Amino acid sequence: MFSRMAWAGEVTPQKQVVWRMAAPPGTEFHSLQPIGLDRVLLLQNDPVPTVMIVDSKSGAYKHK
Repeated sequence: MFSRMAWAGEVTPQKQVVWRMAAPPGTEFHSLQPIGLDRVLLLQNDPVPTVMIVDSKSGAYKHK
């Protein structure tokens, strides 16, 4: 798992994309941290920084 400012995602050792999320226009992703086996804590940096919990299996927001 990693963040690249414009997007965050997870790639397997076989280079298969598990999930990928693009940062909304005018924002950046600066940090992420796995939580267990199926969730990711993701920090979105914008005028009002947002902490999100994302389902790593589907890429859907769990909490924002």
